[in-house]
Amino acid sequence: MADFAEDVVIQLESLTRRLTRLESQRPAWINWTPTITQSVSVTATINQARYTIIGNTVHVYAEVTATSAGTAGNAITIGGFPSVITPFTFYVADISPLGTASVLDQGVGTYAGMLVALSDTAWHLWSPATNNNIGANPSFALANTDIIVWNATYELA
Repeated sequence: MADFAEDVVIQLESLTRRLTRLESQRPAWINWTPTITQSVSVTATINQARYTIIGNTVHVYAEVTATSAGTAGNAITIGGFPSVITPFTFYVADISPLGTASVLDQGVGTYAGMLVALSDTAWHLWSPATNNNIGANPSFALANTDIIVWNATYELA
């Protein structure tokens, strides 16, 4: 009976070591600080902005609250990417979808659309409803307490 108990303990210790190794290989979510512009730099509180990389695939999620104003009639642009998540593969500037995006324009409404690659260093929020950049059409300026949310999944180049 003692041999059986020792075998069980050895098996449990082995299993624990393997699980610990697997857990350490699980990709971690890493925080980052995106930049927001709308013709001018828009300061924002970063509620959450994180990414993870699994193989060659990047997953990004962010929610920010504007604390200053942008300029109406201009596209909302996201930048400030960590170098580890660029360059990425995109095909045609301003129409290669990376994910979804929305803007809660406080007291006015919510604008939902796609997150598209402008370049390796800038993303735009695109509205299929207006076939234009959110902020340009519909034309509005980001303002204090407006919330921008986006997510993306793409392949590193």
